[in-house]
Amino acid sequence: PVRRFATLLLASSGSLAYRIRPPVHRASPHHLSLRGGAAHMSSDASFSVLTALREEMEAAGVHAFVVPSGEAHLSEYVHPCYERRAFVSGFTGSAGTAVITRDAALLWTDGRYFLQAEGELSDEWTLMRMGQAGVPPLEAWAAAELPDGATVGIDPFVHSVSEAERLRAALDGGSRGLALRAVAQPNLLDRVWARPGAPARAPPPSA
Repeated sequence: PVRRFATLLLASSGSLAYRIRPPVHRASPHHLSLRGGAAHMSSDASFSVLTALREEMEAAGVHAFVVPSGEAHLSEYVHPCYERRAFVSGFTGSAGTAVITRDAALLWTDGRYFLQAEGELSDEWTLMRMGQAGVPPLEAWAAAELPDGATVGIDPFVHSVSEAERLRAALDGGSRGLALRAVAQPNLLDRVWARPGAPARAPPPSA
């Protein structure tokens, strides 16, 4: 059966009153802030997926949004219609998780995809090289870098129970009022995809 973290309470929307602190850049060749990558834009050059997502985040009352590779079946390889992480980041590797805040965009991926990510991420993104010195796991980064009282949003239908519980434990452990929230459907990126001028979305798989 599909594992879903659907027991998180849906809360009412708030406002983004905080600026997210930028990630701490250490003197390590493995923590790379990318420059010159291909921008992930639609044919309408004025449309920015990140900008549109941040507008949806503000409306939903979350300070950060986590975008995994998988979909409702938690598969590593997903139908193009559900490639939300590729849609927001431009990174097309099969494994990786994105975190978008009000003023930062980060992608965690493993050593199989470092070179690919360098070529596909735009200069709006920071590549987090998993397993390398000086690169914190996503949960530790969120617990340390988000401002006091920040809310992290997830789509509960695309995260396993263990993923969501691990993130919630990290946020709770900081004792800074950080919270995890299951964002109401549809997925925030699906809302962006439906906007005029957004990149075309692949049709869903046939039944």
